[in-house]
Amino acid sequence: MPPIFSLFLTRVRIVLALLFLGGIFAVAANWYIQRADSKLHPLTISDASLHFGTVWAQSNFNWTFNVENTTSNEIRVRDVAGTCRCIAVAPQSFVVPPNGLTPITLTLDLLPRSSGESAAPLREFSTQLKFELEGTRYPPSIRTLQGAVRNAVDVFPRVLDFGDVAAGADQSYAKLMDVSCFQPVIDFVPLCDSAFVTAHVARPESASERRRLEIRLSPDTPLGEHFAQIQLRPQVSNQTSDTSFLEPAHIPYRVRVNVISDVYASPARLLLGVIPVGHTVQATVVLGTFQNDALEIVEMSTDPAEWIDVIPLPSAGITHPFCVQVRATAPGPQNGMLTFRVKSSRSWSAIRCTVPVVLHGARI
Repeated sequence: MPPIFSLFLTRVRIVLALLFLGGIFAVAANWYIQRADSKLHPLTISDASLHFGTVWAQSNFNWTFNVENTTSNEIRVRDVAGTCRCIAVAPQSFVVPPNGLTPITLTLDLLPRSSGESAAPLREFSTQLKFELEGTRYPPSIRTLQGAVRNAVDVFPRVLDFGDVAAGADQSYAKLMDVSCFQPVIDFVPLCDSAFVTAHVARPESASERRRLEIRLSPDTPLGEHFAQIQLRPQVSNQTSDTSFLEPAHIPYRVRVNVISDVYASPARLLLGVIPVGHTVQATVVLGTFQNDALEIVEMSTDPAEWIDVIPLPSAGITHPFCVQVRATAPGPQNGMLTFRVKSSRSWSAIRCTVPVVLHGARI
């Protein structure tokens, strides 16, 4: 046999021997780890308990399973926590008797947390549970909870921004929403958390039409920026024999509107400068609307009435001029206010309009 061939066979035998020894070492190490794991983690949860199956997307899904103690000693669980904020555990701490069982209940928030999660009829869910055990000889025990979540519907967009809306506009502010139905939807029930906003979902006349979410502001909506949260609860038709059927969760809809006044006062503030004490000056204030609508003066008042008088001037119907007479009563700054309650031809209620009055009294 040539020396080169003999050297090759020797190297092959060495490699085979190393592979054989490596296999034996791997098997032995795996056995040791499993044995050590059984000693270090005395709590056991069945595989079936760690998979809740397929359920509807919902904010409060309860899942109960048993935690088993495989030792002859009492095991105290100091805390149970999930790796996401979507989980709550009850009880948070408990005692598992020797060779016994203790039930715990998880409350899961399975609502979609992104557009990607809500756009699919079925998605996978997974989170880890960390069991903190009392006693330094027991490290934390970590288990993985899994399942599948079904979405009944998806609504896009999730935010309605109506922008600037004139106060008192007698109309319904409505926008279309796109609805993707993964299950037969009978209707939507809107629930609103704001007293200034009401919502209604109109049924389409045909299956091809989009549903319309109608938003109407209350006549009592004050000026300024307002936000509302509308929960659209889909009512689905359960035409299957699935015993785990639950009513689909609410779909959040966020509404923003900025109510601005359509009525203006010119000037918006009366800055009268320095006035001798005891003297009276006159100024003109004109009220109107940006849409040039007819304006009705419901009420007007002055504060304080002792040194501010308001006299209506002839009006053409579109704008209303007023003669304001102001008297300096004492040295120093004087601050007052004109207040009008007006109603335009398109207003549903009277709108409050104020004009600050500022002057400085001086002795001569």
